[in-house]
Amino acid sequence: MNNNTTTKCPFLKDTTVYYCEVSPIRKLVPIDAISEEDQRCLSNKYTSCEAAREHLNGLQELDRCPFLHTAVMSSCSAAPGAKPVPKNNSVTSRCNSSAYLFCDTYLRMGQGAVDKRKKGVDEPIIEGIEVPMHLAYSMNHMWLDTGEDGVIHVGVDAFLARVLGEVDRVQFNFGKNGKKPAVLLRTQGMDLYLVFPGHLEVTETNRSLAKNPRKLLEDPYGGGWLFESIPPPGFPSHPAPVSGLMGGKMAMDWMRDEITRMNGFIHDLPSRQCEGSERLAADGGTFHEGFAQFLDQRDFYYMHNMFFTANESHR
Repeated sequence: MNNNTTTKCPFLKDTTVYYCEVSPIRKLVPIDAISEEDQRCLSNKYTSCEAAREHLNGLQELDRCPFLHTAVMSSCSAAPGAKPVPKNNSVTSRCNSSAYLFCDTYLRMGQGAVDKRKKGVDEPIIEGIEVPMHLAYSMNHMWLDTGEDGVIHVGVDAFLARVLGEVDRVQFNFGKNGKKPAVLLRTQGMDLYLVFPGHLEVTETNRSLAKNPRKLLEDPYGGGWLFESIPPPGFPSHPAPVSGLMGGKMAMDWMRDEITRMNGFIHDLPSRQCEGSERLAADGGTFHEGFAQFLDQRDFYYMHNMFFTANESHR
């Protein structure tokens, strides 16, 4: 579970604005920036406004224009040229929840690293592979993060990212598994199919991966997330935990075992004795990044079955 208690992006700014309901040009004017000319809208001088007179139709004269309204608009102060949108608009729902922690703009600002330093988070690194302790892990190398407000994100771990090294396409799939989210990763003409082992009501997928699939491997615990689930209003903020996931010391011990297993798998491959075998693993060290690119099709899918399915019988 994510320990960050903030559920609103620090770059999200709210501004109260005035707008005219009948003006042919819809202009949003911040309350603290209203011009002297527009002051007439706040007094009975509004009757001198041509747009107001056209729509009064015998309405009783008031102390201020009946067509002048206020609204609260939200905008991102970190995104250049970001247009303000109504605060209750669904577009800003991610900014008003812990989902902002996975926003590309937020991550580009380097704020995630600042948050970790403030919290004193020291992520364990096992044989060069990062294992964030606030996450829960599945046997097929996917992770789950639950924010303080119940917002869930799912992605792949750094172990899988190191194995692949390259990914050419990320394709989301829900057809065969009901509410079990699934993703197809294509690399070097071969497909690695991952199914999250728990039921999840997916509300968003990381569409930016279609244009930049490498993000999945470059930032697997941040901008490379796969699935998002935001609980609707009125639902418990903390959904029932997914059974079979690992966290804490159990996850660290499991990751050590997986690294040892993968090194053994590589050592036993027939291709390990062939020219270019140095691309697979170094003697006595963690397997080389991206070694899966040098496996033939049979060995690739054997590895897939051994490490990246949720079938515990292979463990």
